[in-house]
Amino acid sequence: MKFLRRRWYDIGLVAGLITALVLIFIWSDISVIQRLLLMNFIAMTVHEFEEFGFPGGMPILLNQVKAKSETPDRYPMNQNGVMVGNLITVYGFYLLSAFFPDQIWFGLAGVLIGFLQTPVHVGVAVMLRNIYAPGNLAVFLGHTPVGCYFIYYGLQHHLISGMDWLFAALLAIFNATVIVALLGYKVLADKHSPYPFADEEMHRPWMLKQIARMKSSGTGF
Repeated sequence: MKFLRRRWYDIGLVAGLITALVLIFIWSDISVIQRLLLMNFIAMTVHEFEEFGFPGGMPILLNQVKAKSETPDRYPMNQNGVMVGNLITVYGFYLLSAFFPDQIWFGLAGVLIGFLQTPVHVGVAVMLRNIYAPGNLAVFLGHTPVGCYFIYYGLQHHLISGMDWLFAALLAIFNATVIVALLGYKVLADKHSPYPFADEEMHRPWMLKQIARMKSSGTGF
């Protein structure tokens, strides 16, 4: 478990790359909906790697800068909390839905979760006074175009009903409030957590340089 807590986003990126290779070979054998769902899964693995791997820095930004935590290497986010929340989301909502393309509400929930990332990442970019924030490439080049086409295709082929929208919205809200907010920031949050982020995760060069630049300019956070 120690290795998984430290490397879950690296493993996820490998899973995404393998999925991309497999998708090339099975492209003509699966439905358009399945293609889009697998592409959304790939985008999410890149998204997570951007935030925590390269360029990384989300623990620094959210714990140290935003929350002004006294123990920024482990509170409010810690390795265990972000691993659990992200693994449930990426494999439970994104990958699993690709195996049930007929349950359109399931895949639509992942699309809505992806859309919810847009205002979040715009906010992070504004906080950093920068056009880029970790995760933005996956959000704007992955989740957004894939999600828009998913909805367009679903509506054009009369695959999405009112109940599908309702179930998808409820599932997306459940993910945001229970999996992310409650589980990650309450239940698994601990000022004395035995699962701190590694020194490397708390010293991502790009994020540290950006924070230093902001402080030296006098604009601050």
